[in-house]
Amino acid sequence: MIGQRCLARQGRGAHQPRQWSTSSRLRHAPAAPLRALAASEQQADQVELVATVAHLLKWLAGQGAPVTDKLEPKRFKAAGSGERVGMIAARDVQAGEVLLEVPESLAVTGIDAEKHDLVGTIAAQCSELVGLTLWLMAERARGSASPWVTLLGTLPHSTASPILWGEQERAELLTGSPVLKEAQERQAALQQQWAQLAEQHFSQAPERFSPSVFNEAAFLRSFCVVLACATYLPSAECFALVPVAGSLARTGNDNGCTLDYDAQRQAVVVTTTRPYREGQEVLVNDGRPNGELLLSTGTLQDGNMSDCLYFPACLLPADRYYGMKQQLLESFGFAAQERFPVYADRFPIQLLSYLRLSRIQDVGLFAKVNFEQDVVISQMNEYEVLQLLMGDCRESLATYKTSLEEDTKLNQQPDLSGRERLAVRLRLAEKTILSQTMDAVRRRLAPIRGIPTKSGKMANPNADIIEVFDFIDELPKKPAQLIDGFKRWARGEFDPDWNKPNKLQQLLLGSDGLSAVAAMAVVPALPGGGFTDLFTNRVFLAGFWAWFCAQTLKIFTHRIKKGVWDLKAIVASGGMPSSHSALVAGVTTGIAYQHGVGSSAFALAVALSSIVMYDAAGVRRHAGKQAEVLNQVIGELLDGHPVSDVKLKEVLGHTPLQVCCGAVLGVFFGIFYPNPTAGQMLVGV
Repeated sequence: MIGQRCLARQGRGAHQPRQWSTSSRLRHAPAAPLRALAASEQQADQVELVATVAHLLKWLAGQGAPVTDKLEPKRFKAAGSGERVGMIAARDVQAGEVLLEVPESLAVTGIDAEKHDLVGTIAAQCSELVGLTLWLMAERARGSASPWVTLLGTLPHSTASPILWGEQERAELLTGSPVLKEAQERQAALQQQWAQLAEQHFSQAPERFSPSVFNEAAFLRSFCVVLACATYLPSAECFALVPVAGSLARTGNDNGCTLDYDAQRQAVVVTTTRPYREGQEVLVNDGRPNGELLLSTGTLQDGNMSDCLYFPACLLPADRYYGMKQQLLESFGFAAQERFPVYADRFPIQLLSYLRLSRIQDVGLFAKVNFEQDVVISQMNEYEVLQLLMGDCRESLATYKTSLEEDTKLNQQPDLSGRERLAVRLRLAEKTILSQTMDAVRRRLAPIRGIPTKSGKMANPNADIIEVFDFIDELPKKPAQLIDGFKRWARGEFDPDWNKPNKLQQLLLGSDGLSAVAAMAVVPALPGGGFTDLFTNRVFLAGFWAWFCAQTLKIFTHRIKKGVWDLKAIVASGGMPSSHSALVAGVTTGIAYQHGVGSSAFALAVALSSIVMYDAAGVRRHAGKQAEVLNQVIGELLDGHPVSDVKLKEVLGHTPLQVCCGAVLGVFFGIFYPNPTAGQMLVGV
């Protein structure tokens, strides 16, 4: 009985426990309803399971359980797909109220397993959970003849724990997750445990232990069922299979009920920690992370506030201060190797303090180590620690086969199998923790303005980037500075003697010198028709209309690529086709038709066109790629810094295909553009 363990722990060995594993109340339970219940359980779906649990509550009341009328079973839609059975409040209850009270004689612990007439001797030599597993296998083999058939009817025959998955399926779905290694190790340990049991006991007496019942597959399934349904009772320091308790859903958000053994009541009680309204699902507090929940119960909790990943930390034996650091850690209750939980919204101060201590190389800084407060040792030390954390997160994310975005899309697919759904949800939860931890580390890195150098000082890591952005900030001022400089040059500010006539000029000009100089300064008129001749210049018009057509086409190519109309594309650089290539190709082709390919003008145009098109597909294109990389680097490393608000333009150059299309467009206009008379009509001159 459960009370026996409590009294033994308190040193009261004189207490004579009852033999509750074969309780008279259970032995005298009505046989007909139990057989009918066992038969229905074999064909149970979720509807029948609700009826089974409801019958179990009534049966508990008939066996003397004082509190059973405050709960009732209900079907719920399971996360992802399928259904599950949970318990709801049958009426409004207040905080601190007992929802369920199960006498200790109606629960199963390791004592029942040790007293079992078939596997008791073997169970006494095993751990508590293995003993309960052997008890479950033996009682299920008895079928409806088992005195525990009512409880057995509510237990599943298997779970979705990765311990039971095939090796190939497990590796395919859980690569990158810490659960993969843990599942492999636990499966191997269980297989080794069964091999020892089979060699020492079960294979020695096959007539007593039927191989169809006692085999490795059944042992693994039964162990996972016990792991999922058994409840650990802190007050009694033991595991127990408690009727109805296995049907209560779990929560890691500390807003559920407590489930424990009450020595005064001599019963397992479920007590509320908050009010419940009628029809509201009753949850039991379970502070385990999702990885452990999946291994133990085959289920997960979405939004589990207790979900975490464990980050390892250790001291390096090669550290010259290894002994001193180890002693200091022991004084704080830590070892040379530790694992710290990291949550999606927080990570422990102790992890940072441990890493800070591990990176100290100055004995004088040991006094600043604090495991209770977030105390920065130095900027250099903090930078190294945060970079270590960032590197660990990146390495962990890189081990997964899929990205966070891909798993998000997978989770939305309705045709996933149960195991695939569980694996996707697990990966999503783990990657969310890693991603948000990286964000937290970036926020801590943002105020640090330096990085360690070989000289032991801190250098600004953003000096080169800041110089680039300073230059970009100055670019809008450059045209005004150029015009201002030209004006100053025209006024002669750079040459004091400029615009002052010498003695010879004074003699030649005489008193009318100023008028003569003014007359000489008159700008001569352009030959021909002046600027109006530009609108009848076939070479110019071919290049202009090729450029204009290319810029206009960008509106449509942008619509095809992005799916939206954007009139700004007509003045944007980059994109399909290249307007620069169209312009120079149109001018070059027009010169070829007007002056011939043997002319100097054509040779100059070809050289200019080659430079422009090579620059568009080469230098400008790579400048755009560099801008894209810089934006990404600044977004990751300088999040929160003022420089992160500036975004470089990423679309500057062209792909070779875009350049070729622009050139073809220019050649087309150069060949087929009308003669000057028609061109004059087109522009309205």
